[in-house]
Amino acid sequence: MKTQKLATTEADIVYDVHGPLPTADGRPPL
Repeated sequence: MKTQKLATTEADIVYDVHGPLPTADGRPPL
């Protein structure tokens, strides 16, 4: 699995480039 890290001044965001991330409540992301 390959992930990308997006570093900003407020947070470091790590995301999967292969598909959408699962949500806490199970609904699809917007």
